[in-house]
Amino acid sequence: MSRNRDGEPAVAEIQREARRVLCHLVGGGARLRPIASPGREAAEWGLFPNDDPRASPELKTTARFVDAFIRNDWVVAEAGGVVLSAAGVAWLRRAEAAADGYRAQHQVRRRRVVGDGAGSRVVTVNAAESPLGWMRSRRDGSGRPLLGEEQFCAGERLRRDFELAGLQPRLTADWQRPLDPAARRSGRNTRDEPGLTAIAARKRLETALAAVGPELAGILLEVCCFQSGLEAAEATLGWPRRSAKIVLQLALTRLARHYGLMARPESPAGQRLRHWGAAGYRPTI
Repeated sequence: MSRNRDGEPAVAEIQREARRVLCHLVGGGARLRPIASPGREAAEWGLFPNDDPRASPELKTTARFVDAFIRNDWVVAEAGGVVLSAAGVAWLRRAEAAADGYRAQHQVRRRRVVGDGAGSRVVTVNAAESPLGWMRSRRDGSGRPLLGEEQFCAGERLRRDFELAGLQPRLTADWQRPLDPAARRSGRNTRDEPGLTAIAARKRLETALAAVGPELAGILLEVCCFQSGLEAAEATLGWPRRSAKIVLQLALTRLARHYGLMARPESPAGQRLRHWGAAGYRPTI
């Protein structure tokens, strides 16, 4: 191990050991604890997957490296040991991404299969690129994702129809389709006329929004179609703060049922309402 003049590990050694050790702390639950021999100061630290004092450490490192991790703010003290900090998570993302470190630090990268059949392939996507992707990558207090797979797929399906319908305003000139000469002579721009694909997508979009109802259609348009964040959607719709998340979850659930991605709730057998009268409401002769 190379060391500087103060006897501390070199920067390269610290970073190499950090990549080896700190990756096991991602996700919580595990922590580094000192391993003290009887009558001696702890010279080694071990990585323990849980709080069981009888468990054996999964790996070991030296106290000098742990001191270096603390100085760099990569770990913070907690319950007799150290756990990974937010700065440590960011540093690990940069270290694993090498030259693309800054982008990886601010992204939530996932591997996803795109395409069908023989043409499918595995690609790396940024799960936090859209508001729905950001919500799906987050978890609530009980550890469950804020959005289920059916809710996310329903929102993405609505966004795809919105884009196919050509309803997103274009901010620049469209140089991909030249102006039809016949349309130029007649003074009519055929690019403004939707094709069959756009008409079908617009019809599907209108049907889906009608199915969820006008009370929930607004939040779906803002978040799924216009890609607005939750706070921006609340400001646009005039809603109170922290209300968009709950309403969006309800709207996506109803949208997923409309698309057939989720089963509709069934009424309990024998609970069908037959009359409003309570027992003994009928008059007697």
